[in-house]
Amino acid sequence: MNNTIKKYLGFGFVVLSGIAAAQVAQAGTAISAPIFPISILEIYKYQNENYPSDKAVQLKLARDNFKSYEYMLNQCSTLTAGIVLGDNLSDEQIMQNYQLTSECSYKHFLSKPYYIPQLVADVDICHEALGGEFRMISESDIRTFTPHFYQELNHVLSPSIAGKTGGGFYFSVITYIRGDDGSIKIGDLSENVSGARVTKLPSNIDTRNHLEWVSGVGGPITLRCMRTD
Repeated sequence: MNNTIKKYLGFGFVVLSGIAAAQVAQAGTAISAPIFPISILEIYKYQNENYPSDKAVQLKLARDNFKSYEYMLNQCSTLTAGIVLGDNLSDEQIMQNYQLTSECSYKHFLSKPYYIPQLVADVDICHEALGGEFRMISESDIRTFTPHFYQELNHVLSPSIAGKTGGGFYFSVITYIRGDDGSIKIGDLSENVSGARVTKLPSNIDTRNHLEWVSGVGGPITLRCMRTD
């Protein structure tokens, strides 16, 4: 494994440092694991005409129903045999943790990686779930990341998205991003993308409803966050 990559296993994010390209402004970029909706049934209650206009209600909805991978990993460790906590885990243990946490999240929490785009737009979920140093990935970030960055990123993330279906479903590298115009768009963090890396939300959807996938882009559309060191 490239020694410029560090795995922060307990926090569910990876840090890529020492990127050679000059246009990368920061020495290190942390990309989080997806934010987990705790109960998709609870989120469904606030869809469409039930979507709250009150900012305080939006914030409470996000705080109550979206948690970090670390939170879900620790919750599931008491509910599911085979999850291994701690540092210095092997790739096999990491992949097993991703898979078992995915299965546990669905079985015990009725969690699915679906989000209401309008809630993603209205609330800084990255801040609420991971802390103030994390933010949504932006369209300008997508342009700045180099091919080498995407290669290294996917190398680190590969244990979570390869192999078993459950892990790949929950840990998709298709993610919501903040567009240059402030709108919510979709970014693809895959190493190789046949189409555009950034796609607008379809004009025919109601952004107050949860979105599972988009034709030509795929899904599920997760929410990964980032920070720069």
